[in-house]
This record gives sequence, structure tokens and C-alpha cells, in this order.
Amino acid sequence: MLQGGGGTVTADIICDIISQIHRIYPDCAITLSLGEYEQMYFAGANRYSLHHMAADKEHFERLHPGECPLTTEWAALES
Repeated sequence: MLQGGGGTVTADIICDIISQIHRIYPDCAITLSLGEYEQMYFAGANRYSLHHMAADKEHFERLHPGECPLTTEWAALES
């Protein structure tokens, strides 16, 4: 389980970490609770933990002002 809470780690760094875990432990499930899922899925992540408290549009926008809208996050999970 990889979970984020803000900071300076980029999606590329996370994808490198996921790829290394997937290469060393190919049968291991990699669950995420951070960032946009699609890019990390292609790096080897195969599960996502969505926190329901962030599924409320107004609450999400308060947590992520000026970032992509919640509907973009949902669309990334559906792909």
C-alpha cells in the first residue's frame, strides 16, 4: 500500500518505485491511495484505495484548490 499526503515526490518517482516493486515481486498486489491512477497503473500498480471523505466535490475542492476537478480523478479511476 502506497499512500500520499502531499509533498514533493513526483508521479515519475512513484512510478519508478512501483516498477521496481513489481519487477522484484511480480505476484505482489500494489495498492495506491495517491495521485492519478492511470500513469501508475501502467507502472505496475493494480489497486486503488479511494477515501470516501474526498468524494464530496466541495470538500475535494477545499483540499485541492486550483487542481484538477474531482470528476477528472473519477475518470482516471474508470479507465
